[in-house]
Order: sequence, then C-alpha cells, then structure tokens
Amino acid sequence: MARPFDHPALPARCAVLPLRDRVVFPHTIVPLHIARETSLKALAAADALAGRMQILLVTQRHASHAEPGPNQLYRVGVLARLMHSVRLDDGSIKALFECSARARIERFTENLNYLEADVAPFVEPASPSDAVAMLARSAVAQFAAYVKQRSKISAQTATTSGQIKDPSELADFIASHLDIDVPASQEILESASVVDRLQRILGSMRATPSPTDDDVEIDAPSVGARLPTLRFAHYTAQYAWSLHDVSNPTWDQIEIALRRLDQFAHPYVWLLLGGAEDWGRMEEAGYLNIIGGNGTYCVDGATPLDGRRRLSVSHHSQQKRVDVWLSDQGFSSEERFVCKDIETVIGVARHFSIRRRLDPSVEWTTATAVGIWEIF
Repeated sequence: MARPFDHPALPARCAVLPLRDRVVFPHTIVPLHIARETSLKALAAADALAGRMQILLVTQRHASHAEPGPNQLYRVGVLARLMHSVRLDDGSIKALFECSARARIERFTENLNYLEADVAPFVEPASPSDAVAMLARSAVAQFAAYVKQRSKISAQTATTSGQIKDPSELADFIASHLDIDVPASQEILESASVVDRLQRILGSMRATPSPTDDDVEIDAPSVGARLPTLRFAHYTAQYAWSLHDVSNPTWDQIEIALRRLDQFAHPYVWLLLGGAEDWGRMEEAGYLNIIGGNGTYCVDGATPLDGRRRLSVSHHSQQKRVDVWLSDQGFSSEERFVCKDIETVIGVARHFSIRRRLDPSVEWTTATAVGIWEIF
C-alpha cells in the first residue's frame, strides 16, 4: 500500500523559485542567494519572508538561462520554508531554507510577475522491508568511506547518516552530499521509490573517483605547502601559562594540538600563514584561530581572499551565551558562534592547512573587529 511522504500539508498552489546548477533534497537546510527580480517577487508574494507559506525550489535545466520559463525547469522540486533571511545593499537576499517534501508541478499558472504553479505531493510506493534495510546499511557504510576520502565533508556527517532511522530520509540526506552532476541528482530526486534512490546513491558513490590533496583550488598561493607556524597555549595554573610555536608543522602535529584543546589547560590553537607579531600582520598574511575545548569551540579566521570571518551555526541562538574559555582569560560567546563537533573543527583546520583558504562547505559570518577578544 502506498503511503504519502511525511510533510506539512502541501499547498495546492505556490510560488516557484528556480535554482541554477543545484538540486536540493527534503530533510535538508540550504542557503541561497536570491537576486533575480522575479524570484524576489515570488518570495514577497508568497509571504515566505514571514515564514508562513512554503515555496517550491526547482532546478533549471540549463544554468545559462537568466530568466527561465516553465519549459526550462524540471517538473519535480522540493517544498521549503524560509528560516532566516538578510537583505543586502544591492537588493538581493541571502536566505536559509528548510526543505520538507518533494512535489510535482502539475501546471503553471498565468501569473506574469513571477513563476507560480499548482503542485501535487509525491507518493512513495511500499518496498520490501528487508531489501530496504539491507540497502540502507550498505549506503551508510559506503557513505562513511566516501566521506573519509573528501576533506570538504566533515566526519560528523557520516556519523549523522548512521543515526537516521527512516530509509527515505537517509537516501535524501546522503544524496544532498554527493559530488554528482545536476541530471544525476535530479534523477534521484524524481524517484519515488526509496529502493531505487538507495541503489542510485550506492552506484554514484562507487563510481565517483576519489579526490586527492593535490586536487585543490589553484586560486591560493603556495597550495599544499606547510603552514609557517602552529601556536598553542598551555596553562599549568591560574596566571601561569606559556606559548609554544612549531615551525612548518606537519598535519599530525596540528591535529594533535587540536584534539588536546581544553578550556582550562590548552584553550587555543592558532594556524598562521605568516608570523605572530600582532593581529594586523596575522590578518594580512592569514590565520585560523580555534579556541575552547571539551566539546565547545569557536573558530575565526582571515585570508586575503576571504576577508575576516567567523564560523557560525545558523540554528543556534543569537541571544544565549556559552562559556568558551574557562581559565583566567575566560570569556563567553553567542551560541551561534559555538561549534560542538571537534571533527568539524578539524575538517575546517585541514582545509585551511592544505588550501590556505577558509572552508566554503561550512557557514561563515563576516567579522567586523580585529582579534579574538573583540570578535567573541
């Protein structure tokens, strides 16, 4: 017997937001930069900015189309609710969407101001439970191996996949992290059968070649070279502390320093692309600063290509404060700047060490002050 996907009540009619070069999946949270006038009108008309209605995110068949019409869009997309948005000076919007359920476009309306369509829910056919369970276990195991070969995906992502009980949700979660082209992603999205989706995902992971550390962006200087300086602090007692510098550290030395982070004894680690004379010179050359320990970390960094940034967790509170450094120099931070996963921190540090850039796979907020003491 077929069952509907679990989701809030689907609207019979909703605004449509076209996406370039990207397919999104249910059960995910996605950031989008919205600049097209018709898309901005669609958000406003649907009152999506107040979070009261859903909007359909659907991918363009060709990214080159500046204003795609109905015939230039795929017919299956994902309903989403706006969680947060920021309007920029140029009138565009940076927005964070929570994607809930697949929906199929039945027909477009004659709305001339923006794309609007009548949509229908997907129905997932029943599948043999034993077959689904076996495919789900295989997908989790294969995804763990896939993540280990890709520095842009944190180890925590693989751990999270193993905690998902619903095979349909698991398939969508893994699909959202695969490095595959738009047509292949769209085929997975359009499949109503969880068995078929899991089989496609397994095939994609097995067929995708593994990147190497040499396969990096060439837009940063001295790509792959060792960092000039690793610096970390060691407290032996209140007001009794010392700094330790390691020149040209290996990755093992960096990872050991990060895993030893402790809010009392080893409260911070700096990865420096230059020297450590002062904050101005550190920022000019580039740095990554990790502070905290024992499951509570704050990260800020700067490079000439990225500017000054701080790692943020968008679903965390902007009001609640968390104690980050508990020694005599102690301070607290807004919860949205607190990462509670050391594997994510290590992944960000590894990306910085190899590529000398801030990791684009995580969310960063522009920092407006110099120095960790003013940022947090």
